[in-house]
Amino acid sequence: MCSAERILEVGAGTAATTAPVLKATRNTRQSYHFTDVSAQFLNDARARFHDESQVSYALFDINQPLDFTAHPEAGYDLIVAVNVLHDASHVVQTLRRLKLLLKAGGRLLIVEATERNSVFQLASVGFIEGLSGYRDFRRRDEKPMLTRSAWQEVLVQAGFANELAWPAQESSPLRQHLLVARSPGVNRPDKKAVSRYLQQRFGTGLPILQIRQREALFTPLHAPSDAPTEPAKPTPVAGGIRHWKNRWLNSGNRCCLAPWQGITTFSNWAATA
Repeated sequence: MCSAERILEVGAGTAATTAPVLKATRNTRQSYHFTDVSAQFLNDARARFHDESQVSYALFDINQPLDFTAHPEAGYDLIVAVNVLHDASHVVQTLRRLKLLLKAGGRLLIVEATERNSVFQLASVGFIEGLSGYRDFRRRDEKPMLTRSAWQEVLVQAGFANELAWPAQESSPLRQHLLVARSPGVNRPDKKAVSRYLQQRFGTGLPILQIRQREALFTPLHAPSDAPTEPAKPTPVAGGIRHWKNRWLNSGNRCCLAPWQGITTFSNWAATA
């Protein structure tokens, strides 16, 4: 962690984690992005770290689609999430969202309470946060917290490679764990390379493009316990899905220029003149 250059902290809150991380990365850090859902926490942090010129501040909600323009295109070296990811409405989707912001080989550092039946956790954090915003598999038993092994499982589902879990044992007197996971491969396409390809493919007649990345994550509408009995009908697309799908397949390229609104396995791109 001490060699991280670009750092994002989500759910930074009262900055209890921020101070030691800033100290540990002082000699190698290029930037530190302090984020939270509360503007008051941002204001408090600005006053506290006013001498830290490399620290920036912004609102960030782990349950909302990303604004890629607010984050470095090269990706972060490290994302810090301490006692915040249990607030995700869909844990795996939120992990995938954060993965999109990491560079290849970037790391996610998590600290979470991992005792699912902790009365202390429910009586403290539960009263403050509510612990009721989850809409994923946790609705099966109505327990918002995850065990160490469960966190490692959802990290793998989100495309991470687990590197560290401390303490190593499943149950710890600390009642929480620190986990580090690495993001293998490239998470965000190279927009300049895409632009060059389009110019080569369609020639100089193609106008200069401003390419924007848009988040395209699958969001389950229902938990398994309350899934609808009938499949949902697809949203109609102008010209019909088949029309646009055939248009894309017949174009001879693999960049989605046509208005494709189905669920895809690749990032959605919007190309505007």
